[in-house]
Amino acid sequence: AQSLTDTKILNEEYRVVKLVGVEEKLHKTAYSRQRIFVFGSNLAGDHDGGAAAYAVRMFGAQQGVGEGMTGRAYALPTCSVPGVPLPLEVVNGHMNKFIKFATDNPTMDFLLTAVGCGIAGFKIDQIANMLVHLPDNVYIQSKLAYGFVDLKLAFDSY
Repeated sequence: AQSLTDTKILNEEYRVVKLVGVEEKLHKTAYSRQRIFVFGSNLAGDHDGGAAAYAVRMFGAQQGVGEGMTGRAYALPTCSVPGVPLPLEVVNGHMNKFIKFATDNPTMDFLLTAVGCGIAGFKIDQIANMLVHLPDNVYIQSKLAYGFVDLKLAFDSY
C-alpha cells in the first residue's frame, strides 16, 4: 500500500498541502480546468443531507437529478431513496459509469467525495476497492486514500 507521505492532498479551497510535485501541477491547472464536485446521491435526487446538500449549495447540483452532472456537480447514486442503500454491485455499476464519464471529459477535474460512506453506510474499503482504475483527472477525498494502492490525487473534506 502507498504511504500517506506519498499521497497528494487538495482541500476544498484547492490549496495544496506541500507534498512532492503537487503544488506545481495544481498551480498550472488552477484556473484552466473546470472542477466538478462528485457526491453520493439517491436515485430520487433528494439532496437534503451530507455532501449532496453541500453540492446543491456550493456547486449548483439540482434537486430531482439522481445521477449525472448538473451545475458543477456530479450525482453518483448510492441509495435508492434517502437512507436506503443500493446493493454494492449496483453502486459499482454507477461508479463505472462515472469513471467512463470522467475518462470521456479529460478537460474537467472531478473531486470524488467518499460516496456511499455517509448516509448509505458503506465502509471506506468497500468504496475504495471500486477506484482501482481511475483516470488522472479524478481526485479522491483523502479519507478514501488510506491503504489505497493506485492513488492519484486526494483532497481533504468538503
